[in-house]
Amino acid sequence: MFRLVLLIAVFLLAQMTVLNGQVTDSLEVDSVATEVTPPPPPPKIKALYPVPKRALILPLVPVLGQVYNKKIWKVPIVLGGIGFASYMIIKNKKEYNRLDAAYRARYDDDPTTIDTEFALFSNDAVYGARAVMDKNVQVAWIWTGVVYSLSMIDAFVDAHLAHFDVSDDLSFELVPSSIDGMGIGLCGRFRF
Repeated sequence: MFRLVLLIAVFLLAQMTVLNGQVTDSLEVDSVATEVTPPPPPPKIKALYPVPKRALILPLVPVLGQVYNKKIWKVPIVLGGIGFASYMIIKNKKEYNRLDAAYRARYDDDPTTIDTEFALFSNDAVYGARAVMDKNVQVAWIWTGVVYSLSMIDAFVDAHLAHFDVSDDLSFELVPSSIDGMGIGLCGRFRF
């Protein structure tokens, strides 16, 4: 580590001596200062392709990244995935609430609350079904997050790869070859 620091210090010192050792130009500079106006800044040009950072910020509202990238055909897929996962959250949560109310009615020590909806099932069956519905709600939340995250990743990658060259000059080819007449093999060739 010490050698690396020493090497870097020697390199920087050598660069400083080279920079200080430069001589000035032999041309005389006129003593009268002339006003030089700086050139105007170049005009701002609107980007031709999507900007990946903007495509990553826009999906804070679902599907906005796909619309920004002009990939409208992906909008129904993302909305369908988020919609289905949201439907499963709502459906399983309602079922969980029904089973939870039945389970609590059986164990609340109040004789006026009676479970009539699941009266045919045992306490263990109601508890097990309640646990399954709770797990289904959690899994549906996870799937909502996965679909949402994939839509964000898709928007970012799509905007990032908009500049990628996919011309006809790019190719990969496998051709048979021989190695000094001793054997047969395959050779891969890239063409740019």
